[in-house]
Amino acid sequence: MTALVDRPVATEAPERPSRVGWTVFLLILVATAVVVLFSMEKGLPEGSRLANPNPGKAPYPFSPMAKAVPASVVMSSLVVGLFGFLGWLSWKQRRMHWALIIAVGTLFTGLIDPIANWATFASLNPETPHLPTDWPWFRNAPLGEPALSLLGGYSAYYVLSGLLLYWIVTRLVLNRVSPTSWIGRHPLLSLFVGTWIVCLPLNAFLQWQWMQAGTLVYTQFFGPVLHLGHVQLPFLILLYDPFVFATIALLCYHDEDNRSVVLTKLARMLPGRHGHRHATSGRQVVVAGLLVVTSMLLPVGVFSLIRVSGLADKPTYAKYPYPIAKVYDPYGDLEKAGKPGPFVR
Repeated sequence: MTALVDRPVATEAPERPSRVGWTVFLLILVATAVVVLFSMEKGLPEGSRLANPNPGKAPYPFSPMAKAVPASVVMSSLVVGLFGFLGWLSWKQRRMHWALIIAVGTLFTGLIDPIANWATFASLNPETPHLPTDWPWFRNAPLGEPALSLLGGYSAYYVLSGLLLYWIVTRLVLNRVSPTSWIGRHPLLSLFVGTWIVCLPLNAFLQWQWMQAGTLVYTQFFGPVLHLGHVQLPFLILLYDPFVFATIALLCYHDEDNRSVVLTKLARMLPGRHGHRHATSGRQVVVAGLLVVTSMLLPVGVFSLIRVSGLADKPTYAKYPYPIAKVYDPYGDLEKAGKPGPFVR
């Protein structure tokens, strides 16, 4: 990682962006948004494979803030605010801002989320607007995939958190050490490790808040479980998001020309037409998408191995919080543990 910052990034004449490529990309985004908005569901249709035929009363009240301001409203506001503000900054500087490049690249994490939810037994609150539960890829998510996953929800969540962590580690660590110290000579590695460590308590708080608000529940897991009121938070899930947050913080490291050092360097390594290796915004989006998705697939791969091995057989809730839905119990572990059904396999 240090090789990326040994020499300052030289200023280069920007390559003319591919209008055709960006036009096609924007049309795909608009088409996806239209399909999602007109197809998303709330609740579970009567008689569906996930609906409880005899729903009862919810065992726990959700947090007052969740009742007053639903999570979908908060996330929608963050998405509009993030992309609107970064779009304005990009228009002002007449080039795509490095944070907008990261946000666009992070859009692709929505395609990975169904298998991530599958690997971690993450059941979404059925009252949250979600994609149809019979869509082939997205039905891998135990109780439906949130509609915002394809509308920039994860970009807002990961990028805003990554920016905050980047600011914290930069202010408290990188800006306070000598340039000749080990940290000063290895800023990227220090930034990644520092963000990963600082992220742990922040991620624990965010996960607890999501569960306290009734947004999701992990039906079973492997390893120790933290008991926070009626919330039972699997400890290992806290090791999931730090890889993504640390990667995004790494991409936020920028030079005097307000360009991401990592994205600029790696974008130049991609093959180009007629030997051109300019760090265009399109190339940087590709690099950002690959890096963020890879950082997400790493913990997903580990949790997938834990799931298929049968080790994740410990129930991680006292009472199931979504009585309108069947309990996600793919291997019968919860039924064996004495949890009440009905179950969905």
